[in-house]
Amino acid sequence: MRTRGLLALLTAALTLLAAGCGGNDGDGAGDEAAVGPLGAVEIAEGEPIKIATLQSISGATASLGQDQVRGIEIAIEEKGDIMGHPVDLQTEDEGCNAEGGTTAAQRVVADPQLVGIIGTSCSGAAVPASESMSEAGLVMISG
Repeated sequence: MRTRGLLALLTAALTLLAAGCGGNDGDGAGDEAAVGPLGAVEIAEGEPIKIATLQSISGATASLGQDQVRGIEIAIEEKGDIMGHPVDLQTEDEGCNAEGGTTAAQRVVADPQLVGIIGTSCSGAAVPASESMSEAGLVMISG
């Protein structure tokens, strides 16, 4: 049952990311949302939608993050392309600690084509990571 719940959460996260990647029809309606204060990511035809996950994938808490990463991979495989774009997943080890969360967040926010983040495994990593992500205008969805 836990796997189904995780899969549902991840599918919802991917759906939200897909909605955020939609364009407008050029009639001016919705232009403000596409160029809002946090900006927008334009993805060229055939280019991937990039998402990241910050999870504890090593050490004593590795089982937490490894299960999360596998669930995300399954959701991506089942969903397939979004609006003609493949989905690329960047996985970063947050080590279930503040230093790891900060380092992992800095790695993912460095990519201006990244559209969203799934994670973290631990709140100790989430708090400092969320500061960097928020400053970069990114959203993190956590299971």
